[in-house]
Amino acid sequence: MQIEENHPFLNSAEFVRENLDPFDAWTPVEVTWDFAEEILAKIFLSERLIAKLTVGARPGWSSLVTKDGPLAKKMADFQH
Repeated sequence: MQIEENHPFLNSAEFVRENLDPFDAWTPVEVTWDFAEEILAKIFLSERLIAKLTVGARPGWSSLVTKDGPLAKKMADFQH
């Protein structure tokens, strides 16, 4: 059952570069950690980097968005 009153979601179509292909519990997910100047987590789905997070970042960065929005910043703007 779909609840229509929850639409639209925060990241509307204007922020989305692409949607992920469907995945399931067997899809490889990997998180790598860098403890250099600041803690950085890189999140990979099927060996593809899809997000980066740092302590206190709200929001984090995603390769799936076209511009900064309420749920993610554009990853290309993230410098590390």
